[in-house]
Amino acid sequence: MASSSENNENSSKTVNLLDLAASCLSSAIVAADQITSFTKTKNARLKHDGSFVTDADMAAQKVIVDGIRKISNLVRIVGEENEEEMKSSTIIGYENQLDTMYQLAKKEILIRYNYKHRDDNDDELPLAKQQQQQVEEESATPEIEETVPSKTTAKATTKINKMEVYEVDVQRVSIFVDPLDATGSYAKGDYDPVSILVAIVLDNQPCFGVICKPFGCPKQTSILETESVAIY
Repeated sequence: MASSSENNENSSKTVNLLDLAASCLSSAIVAADQITSFTKTKNARLKHDGSFVTDADMAAQKVIVDGIRKISNLVRIVGEENEEEMKSSTIIGYENQLDTMYQLAKKEILIRYNYKHRDDNDDELPLAKQQQQQVEEESATPEIEETVPSKTTAKATTKINKMEVYEVDVQRVSIFVDPLDATGSYAKGDYDPVSILVAIVLDNQPCFGVICKPFGCPKQTSILETESVAIY
């Protein structure tokens, strides 16, 4: 796997987990569009390890990395595909879609995290609605509970109830990206197994993940006007 990390003096040394989660979800959805658009021009070839890679792999990883880099230039990204070849991908025109989808993804994650007893009605979720909508800014009040240390506790622990206040040191975070799982099937025109996989790891423990199915999934609601389905 190739590791991608860009240093920028103006980059924050902390990162917000809600922002990262929203960027992973939204960029996976936008990357799904790239995968479906390359079905007639896959340019399938073998990598040095004997596995398949296509232009869609490179385009999808580029979109996901670009989406995450909008949030942090310092967070560690471990991608399946070669970084230099990924950067050579010439896809354009997805930036506005990334921004729009990010706002919808952030709003949807807030709904899921804040309303524990909400009825699972897809119509309430921004990404499930069939029409684009203007996203209103959310103003959430942080809720933080602190546990008083006991005699057996070395130090106090903090429970974060709302993800939007969870700022962490960027060095504690890694993001793993498989932009097109089941590339061999994709290259042969078998699209059912194809998935996009993105995971956020905090202190060596997974804390958020996305499985996106670019060609849909039976009995699952598609995202907006796309065919793709995302589970997170």
